[in-house]
Amino acid sequence: MKQLISLVLTLVLGSVVVSGKLADGQVFNEFQLDKAREAAAGWLLLVDDGDYDSSWLQSDKIFQRSIIREAWPHAATKLRSDLGPLVSRRFGGRQYFERLPGVPDGPSVVMTFTADFENRKGVDETVTVAFEGPRGWRVAGYRIK
Repeated sequence: MKQLISLVLTLVLGSVVVSGKLADGQVFNEFQLDKAREAAAGWLLLVDDGDYDSSWLQSDKIFQRSIIREAWPHAATKLRSDLGPLVSRRFGGRQYFERLPGVPDGPSVVMTFTADFENRKGVDETVTVAFEGPRGWRVAGYRIK
């Protein structure tokens, strides 16, 4: 019985740890997924607070190349102006990719959130976070549906 429990725990725990490779031999695991989620959540808080300059600075180079720093506040305001202030946000899920269209090959995580804003409930947000070496996980894309 003890061996059966040990086998079941090994299988369960083994299935929880997603393995992959980051840069320079770093191991990709749940810890890294949590770091990616923290990066996305922190970035979303900056956008929620209207701190667009900081959100742009903390984004991935892909994001920064897609929209210049001076244009981001206007674009973000336009994107979210009808929504009103954030009331709540729920994490929906995440998926890890080594290759993703529009993002250089390497670790990326696509995350979904469902947000309730003052003027609109159940808004689907998708945040793509890419691993940028020494800078860590950075937001490479943001979409509202």
